[in-house]
Amino acid sequence: MSQEQKSTSQTKHTADRIGAVSAFLLDRDSLLPVVASRLGGDERFESTIRGGSMAPAIPQYSRLQVQLLGGRVPERGDILYYLADDGFVIHRVVQHLSADSGERYFLTIGDDCLAPDPPLPEHRILGVVIAVETSSGRCAPGPPQSRSAFHRLARAVSIPATVAASRISLSAGARVAMLFRQLENAGRARVGRMLRFVGLLRDR
Repeated sequence: MSQEQKSTSQTKHTADRIGAVSAFLLDRDSLLPVVASRLGGDERFESTIRGGSMAPAIPQYSRLQVQLLGGRVPERGDILYYLADDGFVIHRVVQHLSADSGERYFLTIGDDCLAPDPPLPEHRILGVVIAVETSSGRCAPGPPQSRSAFHRLARAVSIPATVAASRISLSAGARVAMLFRQLENAGRARVGRMLRFVGLLRDR
């Protein structure tokens, strides 16, 4: 077996192990650091993202290469691969936070999102996205791109508000983030209904 074949086989084996424990970890997030350490601090694996919240830097259904976090502390701008309540998510770090216990937390948001996620504890992070498969080959994920004035304004309100609430308490930060997320979801639903209505009118 060639060196390249061995590398491909090891990458697939790592991804298979991660896939096998994902559902188990959803209710046992405290075990995530143990799993990561068993996989190896310098190891990489590949995964496919279904959602489009990181577009256009990472298009929907992109194939990703992820570097296990090991002992590295994520930096602003890093795209984290982490365990959320409903599965693994990839979003970008916009702010470092901390708890009274000393544990590090991170505020993350999808490039296409208007509202941030609730504060993310470091122990839920598995790794950092380091490459994306494209039609022209593998490349590093790009930076967030400038959006509409409304997109920028909404983020300019939701992110600082969540950071400010998180400095009072992380639970307050989580509640504020969820409130903004609910507003975003409601707004997107209204826009979707409006577009469908306009489409029906055009078809008549």
